Amino acid sequence: LRRKSLGFALQSGELLPALTVRENIATPMRLNAWPTGEAGRRIDELLIQFRLNRPVVAGKPGGKKLADQRVNRLSGGEYQRVALARAIAHRPSLVFVDEPTSALNRELAHEALSELTRLQCGGGSTGALVMITHDEELARTFASLIVRMAPRKGEPVGEVVEIRENHPTAWEGSAK
Repeated sequence: LRRKSLGFALQSGELLPALTVRENIATPMRLNAWPTGEAGRRIDELLIQFRLNRPVVAGKPGGKKLADQRVNRLSGGEYQRVALARAIAHRPSLVFVDEPTSALNRELAHEALSELTRLQCGGGSTGALVMITHDEELARTFASLIVRMAPRKGEPVGEVVEIRENHPTAWEGSAK
């Protein structure tokens, strides 16, 4: 069930350091035995959508591509965008993301979440996305349902203090 239907992007990314950007994104598709050509097309789409298809050295066409770099050579924002792309690569039904934009500036955060939401929940997709964040502005902008939680003293688990429907402002047709 997890391999086929769930995707995860943890705050720390948890990418495989021995693999390249392209290989990390391919991992869930390989585990689900996607045909090579179909997986390659999906990887190329995600590299473009998450702005990971550029040369390593800007203005140096024909050089090594970011997609062919090992993930330990990436900036924090690039690393996080690879984790988001990998989370949805195999088109799971449900994706969990934990602080998905903590290493991104505001503009890249909005761009990455717009793409994530569009690819996972838009265009006739039946996918859903659960985002855990402390950033209330991002929640208001992207979430159709907001669950606010508060810590419980001495407990590792918080309590639900509010559940409300929201009308996202950044993305038309947000997940319901």
